[in-house]
Amino acid sequence: MKASEFEAKFETGEDLRDAERWRGHAGADSQAQGGGGTEHPSCWYDDDGTVAYLFDVAMNAEGYVIQPARSPQHERKRASLPLARVQTGKQLDPEQFQDQTQELYDESVRMKCRFFVRAFDLTPADQKELYKERMRILESRFYKKLNPSGPPPSEDPPTAREAAERR
Repeated sequence: MKASEFEAKFETGEDLRDAERWRGHAGADSQAQGGGGTEHPSCWYDDDGTVAYLFDVAMNAEGYVIQPARSPQHERKRASLPLARVQTGKQLDPEQFQDQTQELYDESVRMKCRFFVRAFDLTPADQKELYKERMRILESRFYKKLNPSGPPPSEDPPTAREAAERR
């Protein structure tokens, strides 16, 4: 689906309900995110008005592992997103993550919303600067809920040797 087709679909009304719900939930959402608020509404809300997540993203020493978040009521919308370049269940280095999520981010800019992800910190405890860099990159594309309850994405991060062999 072309971006213009997606925009037209979004503007027809049904998907706008998600953005309109933001007005009533912005305060609750910013509190859930740990304060500070957000500039844009979530692109998706569940029927109960809570933020819906597009991905679960594990941040680790080698980069990122993306998994689709379980969001059955948004599967039709997910199918219309520009996700063809996003590799799920695979280790991505920071450059791959940025490259593969650029088109999705651009679409959210056009829609005047942001997709939310559940972010799982699997970086080594003694590498705070690495964690900060991973988070900066993730936040350049998505709004996030950090370290939510529940398990991280199922893909086990590769060992350092496996990561080096992939390069």
